[in-house]
Amino acid sequence: MGLDFELDLKYTSTLNEETGELTMNHEGSNKQIEEAAEHLMAVKSIECSAKEERIRAEQHLCELVGVRPEGATSFTSGQWMVRTVGKLYRKLDAAAYEVLSADLPLAAHASVRTKLELNLSNLRDLQLSDPDAYGMLAQCITTTPGKPSVNVDFNMEEDHGD
Repeated sequence: MGLDFELDLKYTSTLNEETGELTMNHEGSNKQIEEAAEHLMAVKSIECSAKEERIRAEQHLCELVGVRPEGATSFTSGQWMVRTVGKLYRKLDAAAYEVLSADLPLAAHASVRTKLELNLSNLRDLQLSDPDAYGMLAQCITTTPGKPSVNVDFNMEEDHGD
């Protein structure tokens, strides 16, 4: 179910300095964009169906092999070795920890670590309100690009000849 097409689009971009939002405007063919959007929606549908089927298959194997609450369980049959891993996620209640921390032994304190992280909302505000302070803090920040997000929605206003 593949669509073969090439995209040779040219873009102009506009940066909104207040919000930091970058708007890209295409100078290419609407038909190419419609085909690319349709292709994306088709493969996303296939991906979703495949993911649901994979999850059902994993659940079935878990029922057959078993899953410990935490840790691995392995089973070998013929050419297959199946391994299930049970996981428990633990989260520290910071307020409760503060109340008990004075009474906890040193070994218990060694099980807790503090993580410094950026508050992105405040960082963006600082960038706009105090560029000098932001510039100083930026020396401590490593920025890497993330995967772009693509969202395609059905245009309800378009006449589809129904």
